[in-house]
Amino acid sequence: MDTVICRFSEQLPHRVFLEVPKTRQDWIAFIKSVPKWWWHPDDKLWSIPKNKETAQQCKAFFGTALVIDSSTSVSTTMVEKISTIPQLPISTYQITIHLHPQKKDWLLLHLPSSLITQQLPTVKNIHGRKWNADLSMWEIPYTQVTVRLWRIL
Repeated sequence: MDTVICRFSEQLPHRVFLEVPKTRQDWIAFIKSVPKWWWHPDDKLWSIPKNKETAQQCKAFFGTALVIDSSTSVSTTMVEKISTIPQLPISTYQITIHLHPQKKDWLLLHLPSSLITQQLPTVKNIHGRKWNADLSMWEIPYTQVTVRLWRIL
């Protein structure tokens, strides 16, 4: 019988990490239906928000196939790399860009709330951009076009 192993992380206490057999595309589709899911390719783990609603959905969907392993803490590559992101400067007028700690061909872009009205349309015109709710930053492709675009802003 296939199982989904659920683990936790001290570094990211707001996330739950799931080990899912890659042959169970129906289970993977369920995980992708959960808002703010994340695939950790280096660790071969899925993560989803740790909250009451998500826990109830997982228990209902996976049933007895859900095995909670609270004795083995997760220390993923993603956790280690995200912890190395420099703290963003406290500036209400500065857009900051960092190299993505997990994806070498991506950047992380922080858009302060004071600039959202002015700059959000530009961000939304970037092909392939994604909002990362966990980091509260935009993930944008690391290309010459995006680098040139942000140098002029």
